[in-house]
Amino acid sequence: STNAPIEYFDEPANIDGVQYWDGGLTGYNNPVLAATTEAIAEGWARGQLAVLSIGTGNTMLPLGGKTESPVLIKQKQISSLTNDLQKISTTILADPPDAHSFLAHVMLGGALPANSQECPVGTNVIRLNPLIQPDGDSVNGWKFPDGFDASKFDRLVKLDMAAVKQDDVDLIVSFCDLWMKDKIHNQPIRAGKDFTCEIGFSKFLEAVAAWNLM
Repeated sequence: STNAPIEYFDEPANIDGVQYWDGGLTGYNNPVLAATTEAIAEGWARGQLAVLSIGTGNTMLPLGGKTESPVLIKQKQISSLTNDLQKISTTILADPPDAHSFLAHVMLGGALPANSQECPVGTNVIRLNPLIQPDGDSVNGWKFPDGFDASKFDRLVKLDMAAVKQDDVDLIVSFCDLWMKDKIHNQPIRAGKDFTCEIGFSKFLEAVAAWNLM
């Protein structure tokens, strides 16, 4: 259901006598954990399951380090009730769904980096999700991904989630084209220091190749 339990709609969706709210406020914008749980509850063996999770984009900016532009770094906000409430409300768009991918990986018997000699660790949860994220690291410095400049990158970071203007749509299309050419980062199941991929795949083509082998 797309009926959100906030003022946009006045009642739940009614389907076959059952009422439904949208899952966003409970962290189910990415339903990977719910789907994995349901499959296991229905009796499927963990080794039989493979999950393809497709996202609509996230922003991952470093908190500091050398950089060729300030737009590549997460800007600190002044603490206030308004800013704090905004942070809390936007967690439903990223934090719970991202955690669910990792939880699904563990539920399916996936290994952790501490128990593996190689990193990134393989997984049966394939995540396809483009990241607005700089290249580089905190030691050597952060730089723009190939195909981006300060203006284009900053526009993406500040883009409203309900983008309808043609210029914004064109920017999203360009961003996703670069992602599918491995010029933009793909979201891992779990990332470590400086966004290093610990579980999953940091590039689109690697993730697609892994899914085709499932």
